[in-house]
Amino acid sequence: MRNTKNYRIVSVLLTFLLLVSLLVGCSSTGVTSTGVTSTSAKAPSASTSSESASASTSENSGLFANKELNRLIDQNHKEVEKNGWAELRIPASMHGITEDFVDPDAVDAAKKLLAEGYEVYVVGGAIRDLIMGYPANDFDLATNASITEIKRILGDVTTHDVGDMTFAYAHYPTQIVDVAPFYNIPVAYYGSEGIPEFNPQERITDKAINDSFRRDLTMNSIYYDMSNGDIVTWQGGLYDIREQQINTIAEPNLQMTDDPSVTIRALRFKARYNYKFSDRLEEAMRSGCPIYLDALDPDSMAFNLPKLFNGGYATESYNVLVDYNGFETLFPSTEGYGSDAAFQSYMKVAMAQFDALYAGGTKVSEQLMFSTILWPMIAREENFDRALEKHISLQFKKCATDYEIINSMRRMLRLEEKLTTEATQNHAELIASSDEFADALRLLEIRALAGDVPTQTLDFWKTYAK
Repeated sequence: MRNTKNYRIVSVLLTFLLLVSLLVGCSSTGVTSTGVTSTSAKAPSASTSSESASASTSENSGLFANKELNRLIDQNHKEVEKNGWAELRIPASMHGITEDFVDPDAVDAAKKLLAEGYEVYVVGGAIRDLIMGYPANDFDLATNASITEIKRILGDVTTHDVGDMTFAYAHYPTQIVDVAPFYNIPVAYYGSEGIPEFNPQERITDKAINDSFRRDLTMNSIYYDMSNGDIVTWQGGLYDIREQQINTIAEPNLQMTDDPSVTIRALRFKARYNYKFSDRLEEAMRSGCPIYLDALDPDSMAFNLPKLFNGGYATESYNVLVDYNGFETLFPSTEGYGSDAAFQSYMKVAMAQFDALYAGGTKVSEQLMFSTILWPMIAREENFDRALEKHISLQFKKCATDYEIINSMRRMLRLEEKLTTEATQNHAELIASSDEFADALRLLEIRALAGDVPTQTLDFWKTYAK
């Protein structure tokens, strides 16, 4: 879903009601994991914190407080470990996540498709967040309807191509609901162990399980059936969330070779949730993380890289990237600086400031992110303008960042250089009127906290902050 409305207030209210239902207790029947049926389960409670990394995902809290459900998850996990996949279907009466948690426009689109006899699921981050107890804001739909049928049924629809896939955007008054047909298992998986049989010549499929194998991580491959409220997973996503671990859909090296973006996304989710990697993913990351990151295409790099540092977990992202030898791959100008104590201290301050900005409701702009990380290398060279262009060229050689952002970064860094000269202070009002002044001041504060700039200089320019 694009340009979605904020449903945090609604989520908190529904969370309270769900907690009440947990205290009162409820009964359920019909949980199926390859034929297993259970009774007398309770609905989960959900956390109202959107960023608390693991407050609601332990085995003894929320959804996973249900012992019978845990037994089914464990049984399913054994089957997944043995065969590569196994269906686990849990009815709404057990998990407690109802249609009321889903965005009304997504519900409307789903009901129109259901009325025509098609399957419709909420997929991806929304159902993951609801299971983990976080407010969900991005409700994407997957269906066995074709793009042509989606357009016919939903009416006001535009399409967008991403690689060899086409997505439908259903237009509503205040937002767009993403609706995608089921896409088939990646061709690269054909014949691999633990992968269902499929026709590699078919790009579109009518099977939800096949569509699930094109997802990046098991936690993002959990489906919410809009026809009955069932939660369905085939690769053990519920087990991995309960165990607080990141796991790939297919064998990690196979999947990250086919789609290197899985690598950077796995690193981001590890940082965001403070989860561990599964044993197999840990091994693959230790041996090949820089190789897979280096294989990222420019568009994927531009899309995924900023998310690491603009979600309130920049410090964790930096630490994870350094730990898995990925930081220098994503920021090639920093090669050789990993053991530099001054650079490490500077980055620690910078990441803490990024997180503080996010916590205070201020977005960390891409120009601020790149400028902050590249500043030490640029500033250490004698010819500032030459160094600026050299490091910008190196950074964006494989990162398709918007040209306007790069130009804004140039202006910001040139402005940053001037903020520490006394001559510039004579034109303070003019300097402060620049569009890039706010970000330049934020970088100046980082430098001051790192001991690179006198606090008097920072105090002077702060008087001109709007």
